Amino acid sequence: MVLFKTKNSPGALSKLCVLLRRVTRNLMRNKLAVILRLVQNLIIGLLVIFFLLRVQNDVLKGAYQDRVGLLYQFVGAMPYTGMLNAVNLFPMLRAVSDQENQDGLYQKWQMLLAYVMHALLFSIIATMIFSSLCYWTLGLNPEVARFGYFSAALLAPHLIGEFLTLVLLGMVQNPNVVNSIVALLRTAGLLVGSGFLRNIEEMPIPLKIFTYFTFQKYCCEILVVNEFYGQNFTCGSSNGSVSTNPMCAFNQGIQLIERICPGATSRFPVLVILGIVVFKVRDHLICR
Repeated sequence: MVLFKTKNSPGALSKLCVLLRRVTRNLMRNKLAVILRLVQNLIIGLLVIFFLLRVQNDVLKGAYQDRVGLLYQFVGAMPYTGMLNAVNLFPMLRAVSDQENQDGLYQKWQMLLAYVMHALLFSIIATMIFSSLCYWTLGLNPEVARFGYFSAALLAPHLIGEFLTLVLLGMVQNPNVVNSIVALLRTAGLLVGSGFLRNIEEMPIPLKIFTYFTFQKYCCEILVVNEFYGQNFTCGSSNGSVSTNPMCAFNQGIQLIERICPGATSRFPVLVILGIVVFKVRDHLICR
């Protein structure tokens, strides 16, 4: 007689916990993968710091251009590193889950959810390391609350890039094809949705509609308002005027906000609340 023997299969939550431990241990055995997950964003940040060193407050020295260029680079790089994580790590787990799913051990979605849960922690740590170094070293807005908004706004595209890649890897077997598709979507969303290269209000109607389906639009609006709202910039000498240099007409951050993202200041609280709600829903679904 075998004590505690049961013919009932473990519940979905028990299977998920086991898969989460397996995925985490599998990653921790690969030291190179752990290092890349944590520092690949940091490497990009170090390159940006090396070339820029620190942003200026003088309009004539590129106060606007440097900040807009930084935000453009950050929003473009974060989903790309997320994509690299998924392309490098998930195909092996997908092969294992396909085999074990055929054996009836668990459902494929449980392996996918376990991967998402384990990736979330590493993504938060990696984004905080990257944000802490870049934000304070480059001399962006010194308010602590704005640093928090900055970090959250960069975490979102990083996670979206990785999760979008996971979805495509579930439909396409070839990781190289998925890599190309995600890179194309990322580039298209950044060029059209960010509003940095061309004002969204001046775009043709089809492109304007397309921007509302890009996460870059909302991330860029949060970052632009977060950095420029309430900022006042100098323009050369203390007596710089519009007559001596037309660029001196734009010496307040709110002017650039209305130029790049018209009406973004009124949408900023809504976008922040929406982001909080999305993460709350995600936590609820994970805990079920």
